[in-house]
Amino acid sequence: MRSMNLKSYGDVLHNLDQARFNKYLEYFGVKVKPQEGQDIFEFVKKIVANNGLRSDQLDEFFIGYEIPQISKEFDLLRFGNNFTLDIEIKHTSTPEKITKQLIQNKYYLRALGKPVKIYAYIVQTEEVFELDEDDNLLLSNLSALKTDIEIQDHLFVQDIDALFKPSVYLVSPLNSTEKFMTGSYFLNDNQLATKRDILKIVSSNSIPYVAIEGRPGTGKTLLTYDIAKDLISLNWNVCLFHCGNLGQGHHELIKSYSWNVHSIKNIEFALSRTPKYDLIIIDETQRIYSEQLERIIQYVSENNVKCIFSYDPDQVFTSKEARRNSAGRIEKLNHKKYLLTERIRTNKEIAAFIINLFDRNKIHPTMKYKNIHLQYFNNPDSLRFFLEKLKKNDYEVIDYTTSSYNLLSYDKYQVGDKNAHAVIGQEFDKVAVVINQNFHYDQDGKLVSKRESGAPDYRLDKMLYQKLTRARQEITIIIYKNVPLLDACLKILGEKV
Repeated sequence: MRSMNLKSYGDVLHNLDQARFNKYLEYFGVKVKPQEGQDIFEFVKKIVANNGLRSDQLDEFFIGYEIPQISKEFDLLRFGNNFTLDIEIKHTSTPEKITKQLIQNKYYLRALGKPVKIYAYIVQTEEVFELDEDDNLLLSNLSALKTDIEIQDHLFVQDIDALFKPSVYLVSPLNSTEKFMTGSYFLNDNQLATKRDILKIVSSNSIPYVAIEGRPGTGKTLLTYDIAKDLISLNWNVCLFHCGNLGQGHHELIKSYSWNVHSIKNIEFALSRTPKYDLIIIDETQRIYSEQLERIIQYVSENNVKCIFSYDPDQVFTSKEARRNSAGRIEKLNHKKYLLTERIRTNKEIAAFIINLFDRNKIHPTMKYKNIHLQYFNNPDSLRFFLEKLKKNDYEVIDYTTSSYNLLSYDKYQVGDKNAHAVIGQEFDKVAVVINQNFHYDQDGKLVSKRESGAPDYRLDKMLYQKLTRARQEITIIIYKNVPLLDACLKILGEKV
C-alpha cells in the first residue's frame, strides 16, 4: 500500500470519472466503498476550504489501511516523528460507538512507540471529536484538527505493514500471560458476539453445554480463556482442563493468578476437589479420551453445572483420536455450538502456504511469500547445527514427538525444547520445522506421511500441521533428504523446477 496526498484524492474524485478514480485508487492499494470514498472527499473539501491547508500539508496519508492478520482498519492514518495521527471519518455515528473505535485504534497505534493524536469527523453533523489521554471522548473542532495536521512532522513510510509486528498486538493467554491478565487485548466482532451469547447461556439454566469450534488462528483459545477470566472475576469457581501437557502459560495462571488449570490426565484429582465447580471448560477437546469425556458429562449431570468445549476437529495426531469423534459425541448433548470463522492470528501468506503445502492442487500463483524461507540438508549434523543457529535467532524450533523407548531417525537432529504436543494452543512469531524423508504426496496430491518403525502412533503429517499453524509471522521450512518435497516447496514459492 502507498501513502497518498489527500488533496490529490479530492481532485481525482471530483474531476475524473468513476473508472479512472478506481484505477487511481488501485495504484495506491486503496479500497473504499462508494459512501466511504464520498465521505472522505467531504472531509477533505471542508478541511481545505475552511481552514486553508495546502496540498503539501496533506501528504503521506494512508487511506483505509488494515493491519494484517486482524483486519483492523484506519480511515486516514499518517506517521510522524512527533506523533501518529489517525482521523476516522463517519457518515453518522453515536458517541458510544465512536469512543469504542477510537480507544481500540489508540491501543494498536500506541504499540508503535509514539504519542497518538486521534480524531473522528462526522460528515452529516460536521462535528469533530477527539480522544484525550485518559480515553475520554471530547467535542473538538476543525481548527484543532487542522493545527495537528500542520504541526505533525510527518514521515514517508515505504512499507507500512513492517511497522505492525504481530507479537505486539496478537495476545495469547499461554504465551503473553501477563498481557492477557491485564486486559491488553481486544476481541474481534465474531468473538465478542459469541462471548455475549455464551455468557447469557452459562448464566441461565437453559442449556448445560456450549461448544466453540474454530480452525487455527480463529482465536478460540483466547476467547475461551477470556470467558473464564470474566467469570472468575465474578467469583465463579471455574475449572479449566487442557487436553495435553501444561505449558509455561498454564503454570503462570496457576501460580500467579490462582486459576484451577489441570491437564486432562489429572481429571479424577481435579473433579474430586471441593467446593464443586460452577463451570468446567475443556480446551483442545478433540484430543480427549472417550472415558474422560464421559466422566465430564457425568460430573456436569450430577452437579448441575455448565460446561464449555473448545476444539478443532482437524487438530488430532493419531487415527485413534480422529475415530473417537469427540465432536460427534458433543453434538448429541443438549448444547449450543458456535463457529469461529474469522482468522485473527494466521496472516494470509502463512495460511496460503500451509494450504498449498498440504494440497499441491491449491497453488496460489499471485501470493508473494516474503516470510516463508526454505533450506535443504542431506546430513543430520549439518541440519542440527543449522537448527541451533535458528534457535539463537529467536526461532521456535518445534520437534516431532518422539519415542520414549526407541531411537528414531529424526532424533539425530532434533534440537528444540518443545515438541508438537507441547505447543498445543500456543503461538510464536517465528517457527522452524523439518520435513524429512517420511513425507510424500499421495495420488490425490495430498501431503501424507509414513510411520517409522518403533515410532509412537502419531501421524507426522498431523504433527507438521500443528507445528506450522503455531506461526504468526515467519516460517522456515528445512527439507531433509527429500528432493520431491523440495521441488514441491519451490513450486509453491514460485520457483521454476
